[in-house]
Amino acid sequence: MEISDLAIRIIIVLTPGFLTTLLFRYLSTHKEYTNFYFFVLSAVFGLSNYMILEVFYQLVHAVKISLHIFFGVPEGYIHDGRLFVGLWESLVDRTFVVNSEEIFYSSVIAILSSFLYTYVYQRKILLRFANRVLHITNKSGDDDIWSHYLNSDNVEWVWIRDYNQSLTYFGKIEAFSDSGSKRELFLSDVSVYSLSGRKVLYTLNSVYLSLTDGMYSIEQPFY
Repeated sequence: MEISDLAIRIIIVLTPGFLTTLLFRYLSTHKEYTNFYFFVLSAVFGLSNYMILEVFYQLVHAVKISLHIFFGVPEGYIHDGRLFVGLWESLVDRTFVVNSEEIFYSSVIAILSSFLYTYVYQRKILLRFANRVLHITNKSGDDDIWSHYLNSDNVEWVWIRDYNQSLTYFGKIEAFSDSGSKRELFLSDVSVYSLSGRKVLYTLNSVYLSLTDGMYSIEQPFY
């Protein structure tokens, strides 16, 4: 089965995008992506990585021009083209071959940019700016209230009331599941009470809880 030139060029564009998307999905907390959303996000990330590479080449080119003007560096040292990333030309010229170095450099950028995108997303920097400065949205930035509540900086020690088991757990949140159908918690330094919370039944070093929707509540003690 032959792969068309267009398909090959799309794969080249998406390779750094796939890398960014995979790392971003692994490092951040969110719902599962649909295949279509994953493809679109990879395309956007892929093109942005090549654009960042283009900006880097342009900056290097500007430095070379400055060296030529002020220190007499030979003109042959300066690139004559307006665009330096070969991908742009390969999209319109099927005979043009993309430089393998560009794929490598854009993949390095993909790794670094995934850290930046994760930081911006997890810290909700854009949403905070839109909310507090522009006042154009009141979204929390999380997929649901489960994530929003447990991601709050001041939520650490909590009461978990499990109505299925008629038990109450008091402990420190160490980890929790992403948004989705499963509600899972990992608590440490746990005290287990009856549902009313009046009597300690036993204590645990840690506990894993898988909770049923509508059959639990999470409360934060007042300090």
